[in-house]
Amino acid sequence: MSVTQVMEVDRIDRVPHGKLGMWLFLLMDGLSFATILIGAAYLRTNGAPWPQAGMVLNVPLTAVNTIMLMFSSLTMMLALQAVRDDEQNSFKKNLWLTLFLGATFLGIQIYEYAHFIVGSEHLKEVLASAGLGDHFWPSSSIYAACFYGATGYHGLHVFSGLIFMVYILVGAHKGVWSSNNNVRVEALTLYWHFVDLMWMLVFTVVYLL
Repeated sequence: MSVTQVMEVDRIDRVPHGKLGMWLFLLMDGLSFATILIGAAYLRTNGAPWPQAGMVLNVPLTAVNTIMLMFSSLTMMLALQAVRDDEQNSFKKNLWLTLFLGATFLGIQIYEYAHFIVGSEHLKEVLASAGLGDHFWPSSSIYAACFYGATGYHGLHVFSGLIFMVYILVGAHKGVWSSNNNVRVEALTLYWHFVDLMWMLVFTVVYLL
């Protein structure tokens, strides 16, 4: 084995297994998001009924929701930096704020789902004018299936991230995480940034295009 190969192996060995595992997971998970979004774009370009942006979906509300999720990436990064500096109060404060923003994002998404599933006369009129039938359920149209598939899959990731965050918070209040023990906090930060990035793609493809 050459000196260069030995140095490369040594560099990989220095990466914490939890961090390396998270990177590998995100790489594979990114492919699944790409499949969903590319599939939606393909169906749209091949003649599936697809209304103009904002005709059916509430773009302004979702834009506000998007800003909240993006801000949660900042608070998550601040939490990671705080635990690296052993600033426990700042760590817990920013982690709680990230949890609140993530839960609010998910709550607004659930509200949006309820609005579509319960329905209304106005919604029926909008759907009819867009050629999407009387209801906006996953089985109603290709457009609805793409909407629920992409946003639902992302919502599942947000929910999983919130569970991970609660686990980190419990440890934070027990004093588990510190400058010498924060690999799992870093893994959560990587995951949360990934979730935010994927939402930007979902928001663009499903809501804006």
